[in-house]
Amino acid sequence: EGWAAWCNRTLEQRTVPTISLADAIALTGSVLPIRLLKMDAQGVDLALIRSASPSELARVQAICLELPRDTAYCRSSAGALYARGGRESCAASLAYMRSRGFVYIGHETPGVGSGKLASPEGCPTNEAIRTCEIQAYFINERGRFPKLSPEEVPVLP
Repeated sequence: EGWAAWCNRTLEQRTVPTISLADAIALTGSVLPIRLLKMDAQGVDLALIRSASPSELARVQAICLELPRDTAYCRSSAGALYARGGRESCAASLAYMRSRGFVYIGHETPGVGSGKLASPEGCPTNEAIRTCEIQAYFINERGRFPKLSPEEVPVLP
C-alpha cells in the first residue's frame, strides 16, 4: 500500500560480493589516517559502525552516515520505505556515535547540495522537507590521529 507498492514484491534476487567494514579499513593500510569514511548502506550504516572495533575506528578522522529523519512524514506510509527494517532513530544514532567518541558536526541540507553543513543542533525536524534521510557528519575525538576541525572535513555530494 502507499507509493511504490511494487517495491513490496521481489522482482529478482542477486548475490553480490561483500566485505566487512573491518576488512575495508584494513585494505587502506595502517600508517595513514582515513580522513573521511562515507557510508551509504541502505539503512544499515549504523549497524556497520557498530560492527567495527574501537581500534579500527581509531584511524578514522571523520565519518558521514546516512541517518533517518525523525518526522511524522517519514514514519507514515508515505515514508514507509525509510521506516521499515528496525532502523534506529536519528537521536539514538547520534547518542551512539557520541558514545564511540564521534561528535556530530552537522548534516547536508536536503536538496541544497551546497557543500556546507547545516547546524549540528540535533536531528532535523522540519516537516516541510520530504526527504527522509540526512547525510550526518561526525568528527572523531578519540582517534589515533589529530582531530579535524569542522572546516577541514570534506563535505561530499
